[in-house]
Amino acid sequence: MTRDLLHHKLKSIGSNTIMDEVTAPHVDVTIEPATIEKDFLHILQQIRPLWDKNNVVFEASEKKFQELLQPLDCAPTIAATFANGFCYHYYDGVILDHTMPKQEPIWREQHNLLR
Repeated sequence: MTRDLLHHKLKSIGSNTIMDEVTAPHVDVTIEPATIEKDFLHILQQIRPLWDKNNVVFEASEKKFQELLQPLDCAPTIAATFANGFCYHYYDGVILDHTMPKQEPIWREQHNLLR
């Protein structure tokens, strides 16, 4: 993908940020199996300080849902699993939010699929 195309895509979703202008923060923490939730919440506090930690839910069934949705082409394939997690392939597209099912092309397609 060229820089111009990427810039156009970012503009179309309402972002004025060019990817090479963004730097990821470094959080000085090592995630330990015994304290994974506490460690993750520490990272989350650094990168999303406005999020309410009480609303964060740790899902044990994420991999199961990923495997269920992938054959329906609703989730990317799992690339690998390991002792304490898994990773999955990049899934090209736009991340859905709660407003998108109400949009004309999406609800019309849902209607056509259900007929």
